[in-house]
Amino acid sequence: MDDEEAILSATGEMLRFLGYEVVVACHGDAAIEMFRNALTAGTPFDAAILDITIPGGWVPRRPCQNLLPSILR
Repeated sequence: MDDEEAILSATGEMLRFLGYEVVVACHGDAAIEMFRNALTAGTPFDAAILDITIPGGWVPRRPCQNLLPSILR
């Protein structure tokens, strides 16, 4: 998840080139929704890369902490 399209695109392409299946989001709420959907579908993400410096907005720490209990069950 990154709010800068160039970084989002470049990172996604690099990870795909390395053989990873990649989903991208341009804002935190979409990233959390994708994460929850994958978890519910029984196909949880193995990793997440989040931009933690979104000007004037979203900080991933709290939403991610709320998801951790469901991951660790």
